[in-house]
Amino acid sequence: MWQQKYLLMLSRLLITLFAFVPSLLMGLSGYVTNGASNTVSIFDTATNTVTGTITVGNGPTGIAISRHTMYVANNTDNTVSIIDIRTNTVTNTIPVDISPNYIAINGQYAYVLSYAGGTGNGSISVIDMKNNAVTTINSPSFYGPSGIDFRNNYAYVANWGPNSAGGNGNTLTVIDTTNNTVTDTVTLGPAGLASTAVAIRGTYAYVANNSTPGSISIVNTDTNTLVDTINAPSSFDYPNAIAIMQDYAYVTNNGSSTVSVINLKTNEVVATLTVSSASYSGPYGVTVCGNRVYVTNFYNSTASVINTKTGSISLISDPSGTFAGPAYIALPPISYDIDRLDLSGEAQIANAKNKLNRANL
Repeated sequence: MWQQKYLLMLSRLLITLFAFVPSLLMGLSGYVTNGASNTVSIFDTATNTVTGTITVGNGPTGIAISRHTMYVANNTDNTVSIIDIRTNTVTNTIPVDISPNYIAINGQYAYVLSYAGGTGNGSISVIDMKNNAVTTINSPSFYGPSGIDFRNNYAYVANWGPNSAGGNGNTLTVIDTTNNTVTDTVTLGPAGLASTAVAIRGTYAYVANNSTPGSISIVNTDTNTLVDTINAPSSFDYPNAIAIMQDYAYVTNNGSSTVSVINLKTNEVVATLTVSSASYSGPYGVTVCGNRVYVTNFYNSTASVINTKTGSISLISDPSGTFAGPAYIALPPISYDIDRLDLSGEAQIANAKNKLNRANL
């Protein structure tokens, strides 16, 4: 009986939370790594205006957030800065392998990709976020690992290459995250694809190949086989990063000033969006939140916001000029912002909210 009451209470809470999602997204802070100034810019998503900066290590690139803690990969000094986003202060700095360039969170672990680690072919430093202990994954299958995503108990790593082992940057490495061992390697196509990013939707992994004109490889993660390739030479131009929102993927084209939009039901490019008036702004990182797509423009040091509901595209206001070689961009997960909601009124709702948070939903 109590289980039914709890499920009813939980369902009511979820309905309430989803009703609040649009307003939640408009009250968050977003974060952008600036490789040329050794800082992270903070911007208000309600006004799309930069409000401050955080000084981190040298050459910050990758960035990821787990609840109230942010992790920043410092590519030049081989460290990861740990930041409490409640105060926007650095609380710790952890040494990792050579040239860390990307970070992603999986459960209680932060996976830090180092494209020159190991013997020169790359490695992955795994940080236990409970105690900041670091273990390292080395494998000859790594060829400059540059992007990672997760499904069930597996991680999928895009290899950019080339490297000292003679890799060609045309593979996806599969890792069993229960023991952090490599279990498979998927060849994505001919040598020289320069695979830089991967995003997973359902059973499929979509891999951005940073060549010209570039392509998107589609891998069935149940069988670890290449099943399709999206080619759109009139749209793709050194595709660098990919983010998925529902039935659409957004791909940054680092060789132009555009973002390609892919309909994942048909696997066709349905739009090519100009995100900067500069002829060559170099869109680099991308993240999605609600009906917003946030894009960093590496070469002209700006960041853009695409409103997928209205179709409008605007720049994030940066009055103090803090953006400097912006690389990746991140927003806190919704579970963090739930803590800021006022759901008072029913003790049961508050109790369910606490259960949700403890479950890290």
